[in-house]
Amino acid sequence: MAVYQFETWDVFTPTRFQGNPLAVVFDCDPLSTDEMATIAREFNLSETVFIRSAQDGAHRAALRIFTPSGELAFAGHPTIGAAHAIARRAGERSPFQLELQAGVFGIDFTNKGARFINPNPPITSPTDLSCDDIAPILGLSPSDLLAPPLIAGAPTPFLTVELTTDSLSRIQADMSAIARLCDEIYLVARHPARATHFHTRMFAPGIGIPEDPATGSAACALPAYIKASTGMMDGSHNWTVEQGVEMGRASLINVSFDVTEGVIGCVSVSGHATPVQSGEILV
Repeated sequence: MAVYQFETWDVFTPTRFQGNPLAVVFDCDPLSTDEMATIAREFNLSETVFIRSAQDGAHRAALRIFTPSGELAFAGHPTIGAAHAIARRAGERSPFQLELQAGVFGIDFTNKGARFINPNPPITSPTDLSCDDIAPILGLSPSDLLAPPLIAGAPTPFLTVELTTDSLSRIQADMSAIARLCDEIYLVARHPARATHFHTRMFAPGIGIPEDPATGSAACALPAYIKASTGMMDGSHNWTVEQGVEMGRASLINVSFDVTEGVIGCVSVSGHATPVQSGEILV
């Protein structure tokens, strides 16, 4: 029997019992893929991240990320949470790099918490789905949807659609219908008085996440959706993305990126995280 140390963290919040819970398992080189998947199902959180030795000695660590139903190439809150956990164990916050299946992510720390730079620029692609298809599965009318849906990804693809500000709190999600329609749906509303503040919700019942309190990978793709649907000026952009409010798990995701000659560059995401518990798991 092998013993592995783990911690749980609440991510995209400085406050315990808010944000998105995450399990972090350390020194996982001996674990097989099946064992990691089993452990993730045991924790039964939206994601569990396993910290392993990096293939490149210049990098701090490699991450593998699992939902209860399978592995992800990238997810935002495990990357932020793992960065905080690694720095806390090291006792210092100097920059480092993490290897994920989706690429090498640079990590540093600011007054807004850990920050990663996503090496995958955000993109959009069309979908055959219409507002008429999506509104009923959310318990809304088509008039509550402000722009046509698109697939937005960086690289993880999300069916993304903008809603009116008040409609997010009125959603009555049909989980079975969402699971039949798509893997993940990301719903966005703009703050009525602040152009750089967004309120979001994300549902992914088909991959074991009925609703997610904070979705950093979707926030990475949000600039591409907004640019495609309403346009965007060149320059530096700094956004705040709020999520999880309706679940009682308020989260705050900071998104920064540049637009040059109409092209969005790599997106950085930052956020706080706080440790909640620690222990051992026996395998």
